[in-house]
Amino acid sequence: MTYAQARWAGVSERLLPWLRRLGLGLLLTLLAVSGGGGDPATLWFALRSAAAWTVLPLAWAGSVLGTLLQALLVLAVLRALRPWLQPTGWLETERCWPLDPRDLRRSDARLALAALSPLLLLQLTGVLALAQPRLGLGWLLGSLLGATAGVLLMGRHRGLARPALRSELAPAAPRRPQTLSATQALLLLPLWRGPLRRSAQWLAALSLLLSAWPWALAAGLPGALVAMGWVALCWLGQQRVQAQLDDEGAALLAALPPLPLNLRHWQWRLRALALLPLVLALPSAVLAIGFSAHSLRPWVALSLLGLLLGLSAWSALQRLRADDAHAVRLLLGLALLLALASDVLVGRV
Repeated sequence: MTYAQARWAGVSERLLPWLRRLGLGLLLTLLAVSGGGGDPATLWFALRSAAAWTVLPLAWAGSVLGTLLQALLVLAVLRALRPWLQPTGWLETERCWPLDPRDLRRSDARLALAALSPLLLLQLTGVLALAQPRLGLGWLLGSLLGATAGVLLMGRHRGLARPALRSELAPAAPRRPQTLSATQALLLLPLWRGPLRRSAQWLAALSLLLSAWPWALAAGLPGALVAMGWVALCWLGQQRVQAQLDDEGAALLAALPPLPLNLRHWQWRLRALALLPLVLALPSAVLAIGFSAHSLRPWVALSLLGLLLGLSAWSALQRLRADDAHAVRLLLGLALLLALASDVLVGRV
């Protein structure tokens, strides 16, 4: 077995189920949009329409900015999937093999292309549906730029993952013992410099994205589109953050039983962290709506917020595995939220 075959065999165990779940979610969404009839012409029209929406922001942004946005999107997807494409155990195994750097780069490029294939194929369908040559060129350049940057970052991460050599010539200065609370020791420090650092990055990125997204109303975008995009980002982003917290927090929770602590209580605290981006972004969203030409429908907004908080809390406090049933639950929750979000904003007279 070659290096490329061995690496694909390890990565495909987690990557292929994710691709299957993504395909199932897309199929269920298309069936819902087309009315559940299953007519091929209707399904094809729904697919073209949904695919066009994935590249419309690039067309609105213009040639240069649209290219940069596509590159950032591709890079963000590869960055999010890096734990699957470059598992820590695999990086440790690579250091034991005399591998050619060119083989490593080629393997990184193949895996990056496989991971990006659902997004790129959907966007390509949208580009063909819109039939705009300048948009297609910008999309292609942005995809190549983002994929190249992602492969280079994968190579850089491989080098950073090597264990650092510590100098033992100078003894470490003695430190004063510090008294930490349970919250500081088990939540704050792990998020800052412990095993939950990647989860902290996801929490910060999602908080910034949800805070900035409502200000797109100032650019003249339709209120329903902005509201539905914000709700979708919030709901799906929380699922990704929750999965990251469960993955990184497993070792932390496994070390708690010997301590005089309520294990279930701390499990709930860890999962409730996924609600933090929503709480932090709400003031910015309300402020953006106040400065825009739209106003909230009070009862619809309260219903949407209550449903979003309820579904988010339910999802955060449940240990849901990434199976097909979970994907169906996510899609049903997303459909309910989008139905309310489409009617939450109304233009001011």
